[in-house]
Amino acid sequence: MIFVTDKITESCILTTQTSGIATIAPLFLFHDGEWTPNLNAAQLGKLTGNLSEQPSPIAVFDYCYGVLYDPAYRETYGEYLKRDFPRVPLPANDAVFRTYAQAGERLRRLHLMQEKAPLNLSLTPSTAVNLEIGKVKYTDGVVNINSNTQIAGIPPEVWAYRIGGYQVLDKWFNSHRGEKLTLKKFTYIANVSGLLAQTGQVQEELRHVR
Repeated sequence: MIFVTDKITESCILTTQTSGIATIAPLFLFHDGEWTPNLNAAQLGKLTGNLSEQPSPIAVFDYCYGVLYDPAYRETYGEYLKRDFPRVPLPANDAVFRTYAQAGERLRRLHLMQEKAPLNLSLTPSTAVNLEIGKVKYTDGVVNINSNTQIAGIPPEVWAYRIGGYQVLDKWFNSHRGEKLTLKKFTYIANVSGLLAQTGQVQEELRHVR
C-alpha cells in the first residue's frame, strides 16, 4: 500500500502489529534550520538520466506516485510488491516522465483532499430521523445505512475500490457503526466517494500509457 500525507505520521498507521509497521519516507528533511530533499543523489541521477532537465523534488515524487498507481504496473509486479519494496522504472524520455508526474500530481492532490470533486449523493428520507449507521448493505448504487435510510449515487466501482485489503467505503461505515450520520459525515462520504472515482479515472488513463 502506498499512501501520501502532509501530516506527522506514526509508523503504526497501518496496524499496531510489528509485521505491519509502515515505512515513512519524508520528501524533505529539516536540519540546522534548512529543508533539504530526502533524495539519494546517485539514484536520482539514474532516474533523471534520460531527461533534458532536472525536475523538482515534488515532480520526482509525483512521477513515482503516478507509476505506483498505474494498474498495469501493479498487475505486472503484484507478486513482488507483496513482499518487497517497489522498484520504480526509469522514464525513457521527458514525455513519459511528464505523463506520470502529471497523473501523480493529480492523485497527490486528491488523496490529500486538496482537490475536491464530491459525488452528488442523495439521502432518503432526507430528515433528521433514522440516521444511525447500522448494518450496511450496498445494492446497485444505493447504500442502506439501516433498515429505513439510504444513500444513493455511489457507483459500484467506487464502492468496490480497495486500498490494500480494505474496501474503503465499507470499512468507513463499519468503523462508524452506531454513530449518527451527521451533515459533516455525509459531506465527507461525498468527498471521499468523489476522490475514489477520480482516482479510478486517473488509473484508467495510466493503463494506456505504456
